[in-house]
Amino acid sequence: MEQSELEGRTLSAKQIKAFFEGTNVRGISRFGERIGFSLSKEGDKMFELLASFYDENGNVIRKDAGFWWTAGDKKLCGKLKSYDRYRSHCFIVGWKEDEYFLTDIREEQVYWFKIVSLYDPSGSAKPNASKSSRASDKEPGEYHVGRIIGYSEVCSEFRGIAADPQILQTIKQLFGANPDFKRGYAEFDNFTGFDFVTGLTECEEAKAGVEKAYSILKSKGG
Repeated sequence: MEQSELEGRTLSAKQIKAFFEGTNVRGISRFGERIGFSLSKEGDKMFELLASFYDENGNVIRKDAGFWWTAGDKKLCGKLKSYDRYRSHCFIVGWKEDEYFLTDIREEQVYWFKIVSLYDPSGSAKPNASKSSRASDKEPGEYHVGRIIGYSEVCSEFRGIAADPQILQTIKQLFGANPDFKRGYAEFDNFTGFDFVTGLTECEEAKAGVEKAYSILKSKGG
């Protein structure tokens, strides 16, 4: 289903690679299956894909492996050895707030997910990997710091809620060259090109997250 600006964004193939290459994601299918994927960035046209299926308690009940790639202007494709006789399937990727979803050729949304960490095949099999990347997460790693800075700047422009601009600028100067920070920041930097943005539900949490990250940096002499 093609998404309007109000409902969400459809990612291009370039954005798909920038966002998901080298990450672990976790989500749920339309049939209620809890599935995590590790998307490697190693390869040429096809990249290694690992899948873990979980029960309701977060325990791994089976695993699978295959490949993922992008096709055309905006398709994410993949295939798994134990699913549908290793046939390829392609999807459109939608993005709404901090969650993503896949839409199949019948225009049905089939999988909703979030990025939970950088690529780690063993990490995708850990129950605690299902924790969402909310703006209030406790561990302010470079990727997380990039996300909350980007989100906070969007909140500042469209909701008038943000941390001190000087704090934002200081953190951006400190982490600006870090590739993990850049990946997190890239999730929201394109939002500032819109006339308006809806669904900004975590602006206060983002503001608190920025201030907490800054406090930790100060305590470490950063």
